[in-house]
Amino acid sequence: MDKFFFERLLPIWRKWYAGALAGVAAALVVFYSITDGLDEVESMDWLVACVVLCAFLLLWRITNPKKKNPRGEVGICVAIRAESDTEHAGLQYKLVDALKQKLRQSIAGGKINLVALPNHECEELDDVQAALAKMAGTRSHLIMYGRAVTGSIDGKPVTSLRLEAVVIHANTNTKNRELLAQEMRLGIPQETIIELQNDLKGFELLSTQLDQVAKYVIAIAAFLSRDLQLAAKLLGLLKGTLDSTAGQSDSLAYLKAVVPKRIRMVKRAQLDAAYSMYVSSRNIEELAKQEQLADDLLAQDQSDYKALLYKSIIAFASRGNCDEAEALLQRCGKTRDATWMYNYAFLLTYKGQLWEAHDMYKRAFNAKSHMGNVPVESEEFIRLVLTKEPQRRHLIFAIGLINYNAKKDFGLAAEAFQEFTAIDNAEAAWPEAFTLVQYLLHRCKARA
Repeated sequence: MDKFFFERLLPIWRKWYAGALAGVAAALVVFYSITDGLDEVESMDWLVACVVLCAFLLLWRITNPKKKNPRGEVGICVAIRAESDTEHAGLQYKLVDALKQKLRQSIAGGKINLVALPNHECEELDDVQAALAKMAGTRSHLIMYGRAVTGSIDGKPVTSLRLEAVVIHANTNTKNRELLAQEMRLGIPQETIIELQNDLKGFELLSTQLDQVAKYVIAIAAFLSRDLQLAAKLLGLLKGTLDSTAGQSDSLAYLKAVVPKRIRMVKRAQLDAAYSMYVSSRNIEELAKQEQLADDLLAQDQSDYKALLYKSIIAFASRGNCDEAEALLQRCGKTRDATWMYNYAFLLTYKGQLWEAHDMYKRAFNAKSHMGNVPVESEEFIRLVLTKEPQRRHLIFAIGLINYNAKKDFGLAAEAFQEFTAIDNAEAAWPEAFTLVQYLLHRCKARA
């Protein structure tokens, strides 16, 4: 009877509708056994029947628990179908439990959880849409699914594992989606052959590989979803693991080559995020906190543009070191982006080198690309500096140039130029700039 139940009835019992049908059937049996007919039904009879029905539904739920990752954690789902429940239990012990332990050990205090589906649920996963549905049901961000087949190759008993993976992330552009898909194809082993004579070692190596791939894929998905802190943490952990891992698999070689690049990518994104906060709040400390990121990038590449750019901003705005900021921007000379040109032109203006600043602003205005809305941000920053250092009235020269050439706001440009001409001894101090301002002021009035 036990063998019949487990082999024949248990697969049926696992279906969601089985509990309901069994409960209804049991309730009907009980109902008709305690009543003599529908004309003599008492309320207590209905109550008993309802209790029986609820009991069966509860029994079904208890014997068929739904595995879900906790809310607020990054969830991983592993669903590998085996030829029997016994073989599936072996996979759980040899592979999945080892993978879970590695994730738990490497991410101490982290919010990453793994659930493994029972064999009968794995049978439902035969395409991407089914995988996505199972991810939703288990609250997972990454699912690794496939099947394990036992056979022989050259007379040796082996287990063949074929795996696929799907990851969810915030809506992103086609280029990023293609990037993530490529990353998974290169990282996830499409087929792994494990000899049964040495399967513990084989599964150990596979669990290590899947641990590495899981961290990597989740990190990239986190990056695309703008969870930069999680992405940085996972990639940092992964690099440490890879540095101490020996082996020559294609997946391992790929990860060792690409992870340092992705770490730099995340650090640049973190700098961008810090700079955006600085632009909105003008609290330089938010950017200064991330200076170490810029130092890390420059340690690997002395010409890293964003690192040089943001470090120069920190040097001036946080430490007031104009010379340091200028030296950093001079190293950006080969970059065609106009952002550094605006910043360098500002420094020249700040130091009173107005004609040199004019030449640099001309380069900036003619450049075809820049980060964000640099003309507006630059003007806002100059006005902020003027509120703190009103004695540097000559900075209004830069505001006039920006409005005239970049923003095409000739009214504001005229106001700025008019204010510049009112500076005591301006003509004597900056004769070339003064002549230019008079000419541009005339043009502004003509355009008004």
